[in-house]
Amino acid sequence: LTMGRAREQNRRYNSKREKRRKQIEEIKDEQKMNSPKGSRDARSNRPDPAPTKTASEEKEKRRREKNRKRQKRKRARKSHSKPPPSVRQKVEECDPPEKASSSNILTTEKLKPKLDPWEWYKSLGSPRFFLAPMVGLSELAFRMLCRKNGVSVCYTPMFLSKAFVTDPEYRERVWDTCKKDRPLVVQFCGRDSSYLVKAAKLVENHCDAIDLNLGCPQAVAKRGGYGAFLMDDREKLNSIVRMLVTSVNIPILCKIRVFENVEDTISYGMMLENAGASLLAIHPRQRHQKEEVMAEWAQVRQVKEHVNIPVIANGDVYHAEDVIMCMEETKADGVMCAQGLLHNPGLFQSLKGKNLKDALPNVPKVALSHMRKRRVTSPFTTFSLSFAPTKKRNDDSNNMMSEKKGLIRSTSSISTPSDVKLRFRLAKEYMSLVKLYCPFHPSTVQRHLFFILFDQFHANIDLFDMLAESRDIEKLFLVIHALRERADLGRPHPDANRVRSEKKRPRYRDGSLAPPPWPPGGGGFHIAGSKWTVGDTGWRIMKKQKEESKEKRAVNDTGKLEVALRKFFAKYNPSKINNSSKIASKFAHRVAELNALLKRRYYNSSLYEFFK
Repeated sequence: LTMGRAREQNRRYNSKREKRRKQIEEIKDEQKMNSPKGSRDARSNRPDPAPTKTASEEKEKRRREKNRKRQKRKRARKSHSKPPPSVRQKVEECDPPEKASSSNILTTEKLKPKLDPWEWYKSLGSPRFFLAPMVGLSELAFRMLCRKNGVSVCYTPMFLSKAFVTDPEYRERVWDTCKKDRPLVVQFCGRDSSYLVKAAKLVENHCDAIDLNLGCPQAVAKRGGYGAFLMDDREKLNSIVRMLVTSVNIPILCKIRVFENVEDTISYGMMLENAGASLLAIHPRQRHQKEEVMAEWAQVRQVKEHVNIPVIANGDVYHAEDVIMCMEETKADGVMCAQGLLHNPGLFQSLKGKNLKDALPNVPKVALSHMRKRRVTSPFTTFSLSFAPTKKRNDDSNNMMSEKKGLIRSTSSISTPSDVKLRFRLAKEYMSLVKLYCPFHPSTVQRHLFFILFDQFHANIDLFDMLAESRDIEKLFLVIHALRERADLGRPHPDANRVRSEKKRPRYRDGSLAPPPWPPGGGGFHIAGSKWTVGDTGWRIMKKQKEESKEKRAVNDTGKLEVALRKFFAKYNPSKINNSSKIASKFAHRVAELNALLKRRYYNSSLYEFFK
């Protein structure tokens, strides 16, 4: 768009200049024809002598030259320091492009990674269940919750490689881990191999693999030329993957999308394998397709048959049955889930340690595909389609496994009547992990609670407004407690639809409630360069500021106490006064004043406890 505007401005300027030149020539011709000498020259067709430049012509020339330089500088600024078109044209005329040599053609030699892909995969325990990378949502607290409920390998959110290297504040906001957070895959995006390598070097000692994001379809990825939009430049992508494989000491993984033609997808996967990738996570949708379009699991199976590295399937996994169907149809080595785990972090719990082939019932494939379509068209239903028969559970039962050995009870993507207790248990467990592994911003916690208690918030709109307004962990606990009390009523609460907020509630296209909005900068937290407001200060920063202020207050309190006691003993010296009762009463009165001061201003101060 910028270059198009520049060309339009140049065209207008050239047309005006040409029109002005013609007017000047017409004026000159009239002057020549009016002069007697000019008429003789016109009759004899003799060439005119070289005209002398007047002051007006010189002024016009300087003006044109000045405008030309101004336009040149403007084009250079708009094209981000690229040379203007005139300079590029001169370079192309002087240096014609060379013929394609073997070095310019896409390298097809197979590059062996430093660790054998299958040996590395088996060293992790041959994992089958993966948490997908989600910007702003697959943070440390949620990863730990998923690990406790059946997930084998977790991905971090997508990190911008350049910002991760150059901006320490951004790195502190988004990157957080602990010793129990393994196996862990850190995902980066970008198209500059040098920044990708530097970013990978910063975290390679704290994770098990580095993942290159080749599946992000968002507009920001299109502007930056990374994510799914690197699919169009295979030569660039091949060089990036090879550079990462040769420079980093841990395996390099790739998360990709598919092409419309399955042959292109197969060649794409084989190219990444030859470049040294140790694992492919395939989301079988094209980059322009949304969740309404069913994932093409058949393409995953085709790629799996043509590559010799582990393949993970991703997409359309909302229930435990979907995991079984996906593994059966794709023959993949594992299943990756995002939306299903957001709504039910215990999705994989019922499948952990089970043989999925034995769990699949003898149902025709046509029926299986029909049941899958039912889920994809309405993934947030309030009932669960279970394959296996289960015994009736008692009212107080909260087990996710059937009492019959080998049978798996389905877990829906949202709260069903039988899963209400499980949902609230997961929500409270997540909040306990939030206290241990504090996310950077409260919006992350708000969204997780919204997804886990999806049905409950739809039935209690006033508590959804309360959730969106809460900025404190204690207030979020109050929201969960209020929802739990209303769930025990068994009937709608009279305040369920009461309007608490004048703001327009966010909603999806189908009319259902959407989660509370992100702060400025989106889920990447300040990657867009927008400034934080006072109310959007990150929780980690607030926690650090509170600790610093407590230390300052403790120092100030100690100083005040010392000054007060010095004044007291200087005024009432026991060696000079014989009346001990007077000294005791004055001292007690002063201590009471300090006690009241500390209780009013610093209730949790250690000095207050001492005086108490």
